Amino acid sequence: ILLTSPPLAKARKKTESVSHVIDSLDERHDMLANFITELCAFHGRAPPPSEPLDGPAWRSHLGLIQERFDFLDFVLTNASTLELSVDQLDVLFSCLVLNARCADEADIFFRWLEGASQQEGAVSADVRQHAFQRALPKLAPFERLSSAGYSMFELLFLLENRRASRITGDRITLMERAKPGGLSAGFDFEVVAPQLLGEDMLWQIALRSEDEAVGMRAVACLNRLHHRLSAERLGADAEAKRAGYVTMCVDALSEAARALGSRHEGSAVGEASARTENRRILRCLALLHSFVDEPATAHADASKLPRRHGTCMRGPRLHIGVQVISGNPPRHDLD
Repeated sequence: ILLTSPPLAKARKKTESVSHVIDSLDERHDMLANFITELCAFHGRAPPPSEPLDGPAWRSHLGLIQERFDFLDFVLTNASTLELSVDQLDVLFSCLVLNARCADEADIFFRWLEGASQQEGAVSADVRQHAFQRALPKLAPFERLSSAGYSMFELLFLLENRRASRITGDRITLMERAKPGGLSAGFDFEVVAPQLLGEDMLWQIALRSEDEAVGMRAVACLNRLHHRLSAERLGADAEAKRAGYVTMCVDALSEAARALGSRHEGSAVGEASARTENRRILRCLALLHSFVDEPATAHADASKLPRRHGTCMRGPRLHIGVQVISGNPPRHDLD
């Protein structure tokens, strides 16, 4: 009844606020717990795999799940005392993400959590931290992370590192990264710690995501973070961090090349492994190329034009030709 006609749009009396009605319902009927139980039960009644995902049965199923999350969003943003607990978040994550019947179910959860994280009071800092540090790592190695999943990850990455004082920047400004362009857009922030929370997850997404757009967004994110290292706060550690970044990428490139050379020819596992390692190699090359080629604008003298990272490096110019021996891939050149 609450889902089809929630008695929340209007208070029973003019003196009653929406938040009072929500809190009353939860106190009397344990509304949030019952809602999550019902959502999980409904999820278990999903259409069979034989039904086409673009057919009416799945469209109806996904539409009703979205309605439930719209209801949850309304309740959490309008209640004064009601809060989603860490355990309840785990139940939702397990149901809609770890045990999703299709990718669209997980995307509904990802979009909800991203939106809730941007609304003051919708989810607590503890719930957001738990989602980032405990729930999301369960998706490793993130090969099938969707665009909606990555958008949620990137927002939590920024907010959690800002909360831990590892990234500086106004919270509202950080929210702007949700617009097209993501972290590669030029909003004002600085990295003030040598190690960021969730950096290992970001690396995995950049090198392993099967979605090319997601992988390249993660590559752009990594590059942007290393462009914005604060020389004032980190001192010599800033350059050491950049050098370590390049070293990590070259190490990942070498590891992927070795794995590609040791695969079993002809087997299905061998072919799948070849695709994975080829993808890692191409992402490493893209990361190195874009990082070296992009301007170092973070602390450039305002009176001078920004220089590319490549022109700031000392020593003779080195040209590397990389040929991936697998089928007939193109040759990749790196200066």
